[in-house]
Order: sequence, then C-alpha cells, then structure tokens
Amino acid sequence: MNIPVTFYTLFPYYGVALLYLLATYCVGRIIRSLTFKVKESISAYSILCNILLGWAILVTGYSIVMTHGKTVNVLFLVLFGLYLIFRKRGFKEETSVTKISPHRSEWWKYILFTCIIAFALFLFQVDKIMDWETGMFQELYGDFCYNIKLTQFLNLGFENRFLGYNFFKEIAPMPYHYFEMWTTAMTYKPLGLVAGVCHMVTTPVICVTLMSLCFVAVWERNKKLSWFGMLCIVGCILMMDLIPILSKIHPRLTVQGTYLLGQPRAMPSILAILFCFVLYFYNRKGEAYYVLLAIPILTLVPAVAVLGTLGLLLLFKIIREKRIDWNLCLPYGIFSLLFTLYIATSQGDHMGGEPFHVGLLRLYITQPVIYFLAYLHCLLVLWLIDRNRLKQIFSKLSWSIFFLFLSTETFSIFLRGYNYDASQFTSGSIPYFLFALYTTFFLYVISSMAFSKLHYFFVFCFLFLNVGLGIFVYSKPYPVNNSARSTYITEVLNALPMQEEYKIGGYIGELQQADNMVCGVVDAVACPDFLDTYLNGVWHYAINKGSWDVRSDWDKTPFRDYYAKSKFQSSDMSDDEIRINFIKDSGIEYVRIYKGANPSKWFLSHLTLLASDEKSGECFYKVKSLGGR
Repeated sequence: MNIPVTFYTLFPYYGVALLYLLATYCVGRIIRSLTFKVKESISAYSILCNILLGWAILVTGYSIVMTHGKTVNVLFLVLFGLYLIFRKRGFKEETSVTKISPHRSEWWKYILFTCIIAFALFLFQVDKIMDWETGMFQELYGDFCYNIKLTQFLNLGFENRFLGYNFFKEIAPMPYHYFEMWTTAMTYKPLGLVAGVCHMVTTPVICVTLMSLCFVAVWERNKKLSWFGMLCIVGCILMMDLIPILSKIHPRLTVQGTYLLGQPRAMPSILAILFCFVLYFYNRKGEAYYVLLAIPILTLVPAVAVLGTLGLLLLFKIIREKRIDWNLCLPYGIFSLLFTLYIATSQGDHMGGEPFHVGLLRLYITQPVIYFLAYLHCLLVLWLIDRNRLKQIFSKLSWSIFFLFLSTETFSIFLRGYNYDASQFTSGSIPYFLFALYTTFFLYVISSMAFSKLHYFFVFCFLFLNVGLGIFVYSKPYPVNNSARSTYITEVLNALPMQEEYKIGGYIGELQQADNMVCGVVDAVACPDFLDTYLNGVWHYAINKGSWDVRSDWDKTPFRDYYAKSKFQSSDMSDDEIRINFIKDSGIEYVRIYKGANPSKWFLSHLTLLASDEKSGECFYKVKSLGGR
C-alpha cells in the first residue's frame, strides 16, 4: 500500500466487513437449521444468533486447520460438546423461547440498518487511524503493530505470543486475545488485503455492528423498532463513562474505561457479554451460561472475572440449596480444568509487577466506588425513568455484581507480584460487564414502558451527554507527524515493490537500542514497525549479535546461532563477513541501519541506499546481488 492513503483506497474494507457478516450469517443459519432444527422468522435476535454461531465456527475451523489443532480455539469444541450433552437435561427455562416472540421488522430494514451502522462505524475507524494531511496512518495504541504482526504469524500456523518462537518455528501456545486476530487473519489472507487495515478497520466494524444488533434484539424484546428506538440504540453505541470528567476533578479518580468500543482487543469480550444479556432477556439462560464460559477463549484477561464469579455463584447456590447441580457444576469444572492446564503448560516468561502490600487492600473499596461514579449518569437516568425497575434489577444481580468485584479484585491484588498482567484483571473485565449491564437494561426498561414528555427529556439528556463526552475525548488534535520521518516512510514504501513477503535485516549496533526494540541490546527477532502497517509478510531479522550477557526469549535470534556456528568453523572470519553470509543464506533483500551502528565501508559496498531519515539517522538499503562465496 503506497502513500498517500486515500478514502477510496480504504473503502473496499467496508464492503469486506459486510461480506463477512453475510457469510457468517449463512453458515450459522445452515448449522442451526441442520443441527438444532431451528426454524424461525427473521428478527434481530435470529440474525444475531446465526452470525455469532457462524463466526465461531469459521474462526475455530480456520484456526484448527492453520495450526494443525494447536490453538486455544480447540476449547470451543469442548464447550460445544458439553452444550450438546447437557442442553436437554440441564436447561430448565422459566419460559419457553417460543412464547417470547420478538417484535420483528421487514428483512430489508435489518439490511439497511446494518449497512448504515457499519458505514458510520467505518467512517469513525478510518478518521481515527488516518492523518489526512500526510495520507498516512496513525498508531491506535501501544500494541498496534505487535498485534498486526501476530495476526500475520497466525496465517503461518503459529499461535505464539512471543515473536521469537515464531521465527524459530517453535510452538509455544500462550493465552492471549487471539479471537479478533484470527478474524483479521481469515479476512485479509484470502482476499489479498492488507492485514493492518483489516485489523484497524474491518474487524472493529464487524464487532460493533454485531453489538448494535444486540441492542436491537433487546429493544425488539418489548417493542417494534422505531426511530426513537434507533436513537436510543445509537446513544448506547456512543455511551462513555464519566472518567474524563472525574479525572479533571481529581487525578486519582480514574480507571481504565471511557469509550470501550474504541478498543479492538476488548470488542469480542464485550460482544459476548452483551449477547449473554440478550439471551437472558429471551430466557435462554442455559445458552448464556456457555457463552460466558467461552469468554476466556476470546480474551485472557477477563478469564479471572468470568471463572471466578461463576465459581463463587455456583458455590453460593450449593450452600443455599444444599445440593449440587451437576448440569452446571460439571461443565464449569471440566472447562476450568482444561483452561487452567492450557495456561499452566504455556511457555514464556511471566514478568512480575507490584508486590503485595497492605495498601493494595484499599482497591476493594476504591475500585467499586470509582466505577459507580463512572456510570452515575446512566444510573441517574434509569432512576428518574423507573426507579422501581432499577431496584428490581440490582436486587436480582446484587450477588453477581458483588462476586464480580470480589473475585476480580482478589486475583488482581494477590497475583500482580507474580504476573504483571494481573493489574489489568480489573480494568480488562469490570468495565466490560458494567457497559453491557447498563446499556442493555437501559434499552430494556425504555422499550417496556409508556413514555411521558419528562421521560423523553431525561433520555435525550442522556444521549446528548454521551455525544458531548465523545466530542470532549476525541476533539483533541491529532499528533503532528514529523515531516522528516513522514518523508522517509513515504520513500521507503514507494521504493518497495508489491510482493508476498519482505525479508529485512536490522543493524542497530552491538551496544545500542533502537526505538522499536523490545528489550536488552539485541534487535528483536520480529520487531514490528511502520512497514507492518502498510505491507503484509514483512519479516525482520537481526544482523547483530548484541551482548551475550542478555538472557531473554526475545534475544534468541537466528543471527546469534549463525554467528556462533561461523566462529566455531572459522575463528578468523570477521563480523561483517559473517553478516554478509547470513544475509545471503537467509535471503534478506533489504537492510535497515540505525544511528548506533558503525558499519564498515566493505559492508556498505554490498548495499544500495534507498532512503534516509535525517533526524533519526536511520538508513534503508537494498542488498546488491550477492554471488557465490
């Protein structure tokens, strides 16, 4: 993909999102019809069930084929098998689903709604990632390029979180948020699209469009979709917490949250939780139970919240009823055991974080208070509209909410000294559940009551507040791209021909560290950067050995092994000779030399300069044709 990137260059990715939704709908409808003998009229609920089932089947099948079964998605098959075993004997619904007929609309209205919502989301995502003045992408979040690189390794059959394992073609399964990456992987590869754009645009559009259908399904539980209902649904899509305002009042009144639907890795989990509430409203609590169990497969961080909360609820149920419901406990026990074994057998280092101290116990109080304040505007609107219904909601869900905070905070407090990611257990789960809870119950309450003018006023105030918060957060000016860097990136991209893969060597100097390196003083085996945003199949090779004292998974590079072997065979061989031989044997076509490197004239004589960055000192070369030794 060359620079400048235009709107028309990105527009096909909107069409791909619609095609993906159509394909998953067809697969899901066929499976539900053949396996479960489901025959139902078109509604938002039926469309949602078909798409999500088809999506899970396609991603699971694709990942199993690509990795030869070495994927966390295999656990989907376990859950599906448990569901088939226990669904007839274990689900005692209060009301049969046939008695809950949603208020349907014409099929063309659903298509129109989906296209419009998806296009609005497409415009939002495109505007968020683009710097229109330079025609270049902006970085969405810290792990952006890293996730794109992982997505491309998935299509090589490696579901590893550490890039070094992939380069050595070693299988080291590690839990992570792979589901949206597999969605991107199976979208860009068959259609010849750019993985980075699919990750930034197509996958988020798919996820948030399905979330919108969740909101429609909740509304149609009580009323036929109207213009006012669509306005309320848009308000829920835009819903943000009050954290930007709270942080202005006091810097310590802040937690991770704000606009959750702008976080790609959070979207599958939020969608699954929303779907659980939809199933709950349609009295399909058994199915909702299995969807909850599937969330740890989608994303690792909420696993503690899901499994911990369900475990405490089951224990509470056993104590209260003085009996064990095996139809619930057995699937939970089997899945929890298998998922725990998967985590226990995963490889890689687990960097510790803040060690436990008594002061951390304050989080049991401060975190619930802050999250209560963060969604105070939603609670206030529900209170003003129907306070009795709000009391009923919290009386039913009080134990679930209590156990959610208790289990999540406990693991976060006591495990962060052993694993740095434990500090994310709260921020990576509780906001998701609260967002789903407030939005779905907001729509459910509004759609089930007769409205007065005062009620309309409260709802419109809530909607305008969400819009105002969105403008407040996203009205900040984009960071200005460095002109010299932009020129350098443009020159590099326009000099590279379109091909399936690019092998690029990185020479940072033996005792230096470039900006995009991961650790130590050794070039990361697959350090992702701007090239991975615009191109597919960019494989970065270190061509310097670094310090031998550094010990880390990331520092195990092919060049280190090659260097040691060459020195063993011929101790008189110079470092540059070894470097050139490695470039030839590895098929490296381009070399990036960073400011800290000090290449010899003999080494540079094998390269042709294509572009240079005057500010950073980085230079990009093409390797000249290397003959036989």
